[in-house]
Amino acid sequence: MAQQALMSILLEYRSAEMMDAVKTLWEFRRPHPGESMATEYEEVRKKDDIAWRNADPAARLALIAGTLHYKRRLVSHFYAYLAHLVDLKILPTKVFHKSWAKADLEVIPQVLVPLERALGSALAVGDPAVLPTLQRLYENAPEVQALAKR
Repeated sequence: MAQQALMSILLEYRSAEMMDAVKTLWEFRRPHPGESMATEYEEVRKKDDIAWRNADPAARLALIAGTLHYKRRLVSHFYAYLAHLVDLKILPTKVFHKSWAKADLEVIPQVLVPLERALGSALAVGDPAVLPTLQRLYENAPEVQALAKR
């Protein structure tokens, strides 16, 4: 089961769609440090939502696939799935950390967590329940733990 899950996850992570989504999130973050990232994200999300509502129904799927919100959702759900597999011990921690290094996981604290919090606040639903699981996935990376011990 772990081998099948790992192969499926690795194939998804290597996909062009995932690479585009991760790169888009990092490109969005660079000019928007700190709180400005969450504020700008919400503005972009609202504009995209209006564009989607006003689009011809036949064009909606292509439109939404290019939105920042969709790309955030894709990456966030991917890492949440990974985190659950590790938490449930379906994917052994050592195996996981051999495939994903600290650099791969930096998107969690630097982009996903702030955006997930901002989205929860904007939608008045609070922090998503998965946030502690996502943070743990990052914090348990051997390189992160080694830095914390210094």
